[in-house]
Amino acid sequence: MTKTCLKPDDWKFEWLTHWNEVEDSSFVSQWQRWFDCSNGNTNIFFSPAIAGEWCQTYKSEYVKPKFLIATCSDELSVIFPLVIFTDKLFELYQRKLAPVGLDNFDYQDPIFSGEHSDKMYASFWRKFFNETEKQNEFDIMSISRIRQKFAMPANDFTETERAPFIDISQFDSFDEWCERLPRSFRKEIRKRHRNLNDDGKVELDIYRQDETARAISEFLPQFLYHHRRRWPDSRRPELLYKNIIKSALPKGLADLSVLKFNNKPISWSFHLKNNAYYYCYISAWDSDFGRYSPGKIHLGMLLSRAIENNYELFDLMRGQEQYKSLWTDTSIALMGRRYIAKGFGPKAKYCWNKKILTKLRKIKSFCIGIGR
Repeated sequence: MTKTCLKPDDWKFEWLTHWNEVEDSSFVSQWQRWFDCSNGNTNIFFSPAIAGEWCQTYKSEYVKPKFLIATCSDELSVIFPLVIFTDKLFELYQRKLAPVGLDNFDYQDPIFSGEHSDKMYASFWRKFFNETEKQNEFDIMSISRIRQKFAMPANDFTETERAPFIDISQFDSFDEWCERLPRSFRKEIRKRHRNLNDDGKVELDIYRQDETARAISEFLPQFLYHHRRRWPDSRRPELLYKNIIKSALPKGLADLSVLKFNNKPISWSFHLKNNAYYYCYISAWDSDFGRYSPGKIHLGMLLSRAIENNYELFDLMRGQEQYKSLWTDTSIALMGRRYIAKGFGPKAKYCWNKKILTKLRKIKSFCIGIGR
């Protein structure tokens, strides 16, 4: 890497603050080239096919772009898709600067196109924080899910959560990989799969890149219904999922699959993939078949398929749910940083939303729970 890009002043920042700039075909093409040329495990959520669809889904007078294009010599470019969104009256119209995707995307690290190094990351982030924290366009800046290897220096960030993953680069088969599991869990996976096979026909239905219409009409309604059954209080951005399928499936970035038992769908996986990396984004299963643990069987079949197709990493993504600990004991830290703008107004809005409104919502949720 060139010896420039090691100091904050080596970077040149350009901001796109209007939707017509973000949607311009020349910029989208350049964005795609940067994504394609990025090294290693780049942030799939910030591909134009996925982040672009989030923007199309949510852009409004309350959600405005603040896309950063950072350059440092001819060898290195960074794109960091950000938005400024304004909360509603009850939140005192708080203006937040945050990465595109908000809670819908598991990772928020920028796309680094070119040769990377820890010193380069450090100089970029120092320039970024120095510049944004001087601006008065927002009340609060909230970045919460930068993968640790992209968050340097570490003392500029705090750990927010972890994302478990499975390194499958050294394995030739699922059976070989299974040998590293605790014996009890290994036996359970095989027993569940055997019980399901004994009771009927088991098959995995993978949606092809040219099956967008079938995915939207067949997969999405079933997936949403069973996700709603399992997690009735969770938000399900149906239009966003539909738009991502329409954009990412034909490009080979989405991996949709259904586990079927006697030709009846019992488990659904809406996952993502790019190069040698497989991302377990979101899934659902039919609770009527819970005795078979269809989610475990489905995940195991997808892991086996990933090993057969020479993927290097099987990413279980953010959240340390108990089931993930059965599959792996390795994880990466997700890092964040919050900045409240100077002045009475931003601090008052933050105090209301964080300390008062949050408690009121918890009380409301508790009361609704009692009434059910």
